[in-house]
Amino acid sequence: MRGSRLWVFACSACAFICAVVLAWGALYLPWRIFAVILLILSLAAGCLIMLREQRHQHERALHMAHQSALELMNHQRHDWMNELQLLYGYVRLNRTEQLRLCVEGIKGKMIEEGRIAKLGIPELTLFLLHVRVSGHAMPVYVHLPRQIDLTDVGLLMEGRALTDMIKEGVQVMRLAPKASADAATPLQFMIDIRSDSALGVRFLYEGQLLQPDDVRTQLDRLAAEHGVRLEQVPTSELQAGASIFEWIVPCKARD
Repeated sequence: MRGSRLWVFACSACAFICAVVLAWGALYLPWRIFAVILLILSLAAGCLIMLREQRHQHERALHMAHQSALELMNHQRHDWMNELQLLYGYVRLNRTEQLRLCVEGIKGKMIEEGRIAKLGIPELTLFLLHVRVSGHAMPVYVHLPRQIDLTDVGLLMEGRALTDMIKEGVQVMRLAPKASADAATPLQFMIDIRSDSALGVRFLYEGQLLQPDDVRTQLDRLAAEHGVRLEQVPTSELQAGASIFEWIVPCKARD
């Protein structure tokens, strides 16, 4: 990539010099023709190099997307194999009550994944599906209380910007210093439409954050960068030390 930039710079410099010479230099006709040809060749070469670099970048991005999809499929396959093995074990042992609870759990997981798949923003869907099954030290539980199509709620920000903001927010919560006993406590992530018709993006952590003010500052900075508002929800109904942060994403008022 650096080599391509150097070649583009060289072609641009050559074209600029040719243009200056043609505009201000007193050249004989053969030299003027040579300068025009060199100018055209420099511009053409620069354009070709830029197009080739853009194509390579597109191919790299496509490869990374395919790789991410394959990793997601492998994680999902492993996750469902565990569920099936557990289900088969209960069937063999004839443990009817545990079998019923296991089936209910699988049903709930399928409903949750179906809601995520229908969010309407492919990048966000892939990220949330991946983050649910990834093997990080801090697991993430994604909860959608209802089916939401984010392309139909009048969001005042682009889907890609919302996805990037959520990715950074999850990273902030994962990297935040925590009490050693709470290091593996899951992060609960929720998206829902609020009573004021805005979109609520909530982070709930029931463990103990060692620097909650720093976490709030980082989430508030992300909110300001994307034109949303951050609220820290009171934790009176939760255990001591739990934290809830919620981004309020504005939506267009409906008629």
